[in-house]
Amino acid sequence: MDLEVWLALISSLSAIVIAVIGIFGTSFNKKRVLKAEKALEDFKVKLETEKVKYQLYSENTTRRFKFMGEFINLIQAFKDYILMLQTSNAVLEKEIVVRAISELKSNFFTFYQTNSQFMIGKSLDAAHNAKHLVNELDNYVRYCCQNGSNDIIHFKDDTSIKSIHSKLSDCQNTMRDARAEIITVPNEL
Repeated sequence: MDLEVWLALISSLSAIVIAVIGIFGTSFNKKRVLKAEKALEDFKVKLETEKVKYQLYSENTTRRFKFMGEFINLIQAFKDYILMLQTSNAVLEKEIVVRAISELKSNFFTFYQTNSQFMIGKSLDAAHNAKHLVNELDNYVRYCCQNGSNDIIHFKDDTSIKSIHSKLSDCQNTMRDARAEIITVPNEL
């Protein structure tokens, strides 16, 4: 064969080899691009999911923080009333004492029923314990009022009232501690 034919044949084969290498290279490159695009899309989805989780965490934390503060205030209202009962030198009318305790209890129970769903862990335990103590106080005051001989009552130096006051303080402190714990954002949501 002639040299020109050989050159033409070699050029043709070279073109075919380059074309085949180009096709494989493009195919390989296309796979890498698709893989990179998929990884980028997965990252975007993960980032959006984390953003939503953080927003929910933030909203729930804010709500829980607010309700814990309100629980603390309701417990304080009971403690203030107990303190007034303990330290008052005045003789109190039974009906007024029972009505005041019942109103405080009603407010506490209503708040507990509508908002305890936002509490978790220690805060829920503290709110639940406080609810029982509030009920115990109401029952104790009613019992004392029913068993008294006249229309007046006196709770000065009453150990049961002091005990309830102390336990309510414990609930309040637990709620404050739980409130302080939720201020910090955890590493993993």
